Amino acid sequence: DLTVSGADMIPAEDINAIVAMDNCSEVTVTVNSVTVGDDCMATVTRTYTVTDACNNAVDHVQTITVVDDVKPTIMMGPEDLNVECYDDVPAIDLGSIVAYDNCQEVIVMAGDVIDGDECEATITRTYTVSDGCGNDTTHVQVINVNDNIAPVISDGPENLTVSCISEIPAADISLIVATDNCSEVTVTVDGSLEGDDCYAVMTRT
Repeated sequence: DLTVSGADMIPAEDINAIVAMDNCSEVTVTVNSVTVGDDCMATVTRTYTVTDACNNAVDHVQTITVVDDVKPTIMMGPEDLNVECYDDVPAIDLGSIVAYDNCQEVIVMAGDVIDGDECEATITRTYTVSDGCGNDTTHVQVINVNDNIAPVISDGPENLTVSCISEIPAADISLIVATDNCSEVTVTVDGSLEGDDCYAVMTRT
């Protein structure tokens, strides 16, 4: 009897493997195969029948068991990645997985587990390769998101000297021109006045 891990590994029928003789005549060998099961698990019962010239016959039965318990092999997958912005996280790419199986076509699926937020996060992306017989292999890609770059201010109100406190202009956040590497920016303003009506300094941030 024989056990193989895939249907394509079943050997061909071979009547020459039968060694037989008869007391009176030459013998003939015929073979009949019956397969029960599928590509994942099957039993092939192969019956070799040896017959003499007087139709006296004897059987030799070979049982071949097919059990696909071999996991797919992943040869290539996406590497770990560090990005500054959440928007720079690449989409799942099933085509980035190069894999093969001993018997069948492979099926690739993927999913993300996210720990964190848009500013700082770890994305664990797991690609699962299946052969359809319950044999799975995984490839894990870790994507780190870390936005630690401050916005850049390219323009803002200049220092100013006025004669009277009443001439101090109101704060105007629209005078600030700023950009960020990842997201929209918000502008807030805080001011403090030190001195009196004759001499004072307004520090506006």
